[in-house]
Amino acid sequence: MDYTVSDFYHVFEEKFVLLAGKDGLSRNVNSVGILDYELDPSVRDRYVCDNFHEGMIVVSTFLYAKKNPYLIGDAVRHLIRKGCSALLIRNVFNLQIPETVLKYADSKDFPILQVNGSGVYFEDFVYEARHRREQMERADFYDDALNELLGGELSPEEIVHRTKVIVPSLGPSYFVACAIPDEPLGEEETMRLLEEYRQSSLFSVTNKLIRFRGQVLFIVSSDTLSQSYGKRLFSDIASLLSGGGRRTVRLGVSALHYYRMEFRDAILESRYAASCSQSEQDPLTCYEDIGIYKLLMPFCHTKEFSRFSDRILDPIRDYDTENGTVLFETLLCYVKNNANLKQTAQELSQHENTIRYRLEKIGTVCDLNYRSSEDAEQLSLAVKIYIARTLLPEEN
Repeated sequence: MDYTVSDFYHVFEEKFVLLAGKDGLSRNVNSVGILDYELDPSVRDRYVCDNFHEGMIVVSTFLYAKKNPYLIGDAVRHLIRKGCSALLIRNVFNLQIPETVLKYADSKDFPILQVNGSGVYFEDFVYEARHRREQMERADFYDDALNELLGGELSPEEIVHRTKVIVPSLGPSYFVACAIPDEPLGEEETMRLLEEYRQSSLFSVTNKLIRFRGQVLFIVSSDTLSQSYGKRLFSDIASLLSGGGRRTVRLGVSALHYYRMEFRDAILESRYAASCSQSEQDPLTCYEDIGIYKLLMPFCHTKEFSRFSDRILDPIRDYDTENGTVLFETLLCYVKNNANLKQTAQELSQHENTIRYRLEKIGTVCDLNYRSSEDAEQLSLAVKIYIARTLLPEEN
């Protein structure tokens, strides 16, 4: 998984100012180095100057440029030639960075950051980059981080902290899409998907693609998302995650969120919607459209919900087993068709009177009359809890 300048920047966003090179924030980062006197013209010949390399964020106070800030331009050109990813200036000497230097960095998409304030040290930058790279090189990094986020009781502050670990560059408005493939994604297929994502129009430093428990989470964020972000964007995401039709996926999309403390909610919403998408054989389902399953999905495996559903449905299933009938299948179809007798009969290739007879028999077995609104509500709720439990297997 990539660790970018944008990720590094957002970890310290309250301490940094981006001076130039906004379009280069997607550059990968593999280390942090310190520029001391290596590029000072008066001593340059004493240094090999090969300490700076591709993927490095270079940090400097530019003490040697104190009397001549234009020397910063020479350094920027050298670091760009070396393939470095960004320059971070700890401007303790209040240097005026020449405008020509900033324009040149912009033209090369080379980010120049400046530390804004005190209390942040070189060691902090080095540790952050090294620690993050070590974390992300572990195959189970995102699984562990997301399991921590989704499991257990967390305070809002803890949720925000874990969210920043997973998506440091998360924008102020975002949604999460969850894709459930017919077959869980393996390592090779995941790497192929990541490469397709980098080449797609959806690629952005504020977006993130993550494999989690054999599924795919795609986080989309920016400064400008609105409620009208619409299904065209979802269609593009579905095309990407399906590999252009190479694999079959069911896509669920969360509501739009504006706070990092809601990131866990957004992930869960996307997974609930994707599960409902599987149920309806609809390739794309929005969380806002799943109705009562918004309530049932989070609690379907609790003792109270399970007992309520099983108390009603177990006698029906037992009766089917003992008598070779299909009452449970009939009830399931009847509830899925919103208690429409005609549609249920058509789907099961039966006469409407046959469906009525079966529903009457169900009432005898479980003591609930489908003609009574209150009893019908209990039957419907029991079936929908069963459906939710089936679609969303209990996780340890």
